Amino acid sequence: MNEADFAKQSVCEVWAEHWDAVMLFAECGTQWRRDMGYVVGLDYTAVKTLLEIRQIPSEQWAEYLEKIQIMEAAALDVIWERNHGK
Repeated sequence: MNEADFAKQSVCEVWAEHWDAVMLFAECGTQWRRDMGYVVGLDYTAVKTLLEIRQIPSEQWAEYLEKIQIMEAAALDVIWERNHGK
């Protein structure tokens, strides 16, 4: 997914306590790993690099990663449905 894909989606509410994680996830739009042509998940090395660039304290990384993994799983479901149907 990239920024254009997010722009095409319907609007959804994001709670303030999740905003930073959602923005970090959006920045990962070009960091999807593929295997045999299929999207399989985010490149966590790139996620870690973004955490460092954004100067997020390392004590908070686990919390961010948990939130990002929830969004990643939901995104993978959508990607699978778009490519293969329900």
